[in-house]
Amino acid sequence: MTARIHHIGYVVSNISNYSSAFPEIVLENSVFDPLQEANLSLYKVGDGSLLEFIQPVGERSFTWGFLQSRGDGLHHVCYEGMSLDVIEQFIRLHKMFKLRGPMPAILFNRDVVFAITRQKAILEFML
Repeated sequence: MTARIHHIGYVVSNISNYSSAFPEIVLENSVFDPLQEANLSLYKVGDGSLLEFIQPVGERSFTWGFLQSRGDGLHHVCYEGMSLDVIEQFIRLHKMFKLRGPMPAILFNRDVVFAITRQKAILEFML
């Protein structure tokens, strides 16, 4: 399997308010993630693409600072189809900083790794 985009993640202050502006999306799953201290919702777009909305619930949430400094908006792009060894090699090769992981992502029932590029883009890699 080759790498492909799995979903696009948005950090938002209110999932229902933010998601209502997106056309042709259908709720697939919604959970509270105690590790991230956030409400998470996964929506399918008409063509099968996936959008994740992350609503931090307090100051200890991983995405609280992001929401406070930047407001609602695009947070990360998630890739799948790469092994952990390939992901770690990719992070080193591109001089990224590994933020977290591997760690469980209960919305997807899989482990993930987060990294940030030198241009400050956040990437999530699903294992």
